[in-house]
Amino acid sequence: MFLDDAPKDGTKGSLWKKILAYAIYFLFWLAFTASGLWLMLEIRALIVELMIVAGLSPWQVRGFDRWSIFVLGLGWFIALMWMEHYLRVAVERGRLWRNIAYLAASQAIVVAVIFAIRFLIRFS
Repeated sequence: MFLDDAPKDGTKGSLWKKILAYAIYFLFWLAFTASGLWLMLEIRALIVELMIVAGLSPWQVRGFDRWSIFVLGLGWFIALMWMEHYLRVAVERGRLWRNIAYLAASQAIVVAVIFAIRFLIRFS
């Protein structure tokens, strides 16, 4: 009577849905974290290209490059923590797929801007 394994009100199915939602959130968080790291490295390379095009000396480029690594790495870490919170709250509110789409769209926009600037540098 009191030792039942599962509640009788039908919440077993919702438990598996919640477990699946958390697994999906974790996998997408890892994917967004990895792609964010790649974006950080692409932005760093773009900054170096822009400084070379601007005619800065190699010493200046190296100095700005070191600072850009630090600032971009800090921004990546903050974004990593924010994305985790954003997706975890989305699971609780039932908006996981919409928030995943927003994050994917924002990263796609950043990729488009990076490659557009690179295109302009190389073909102008």
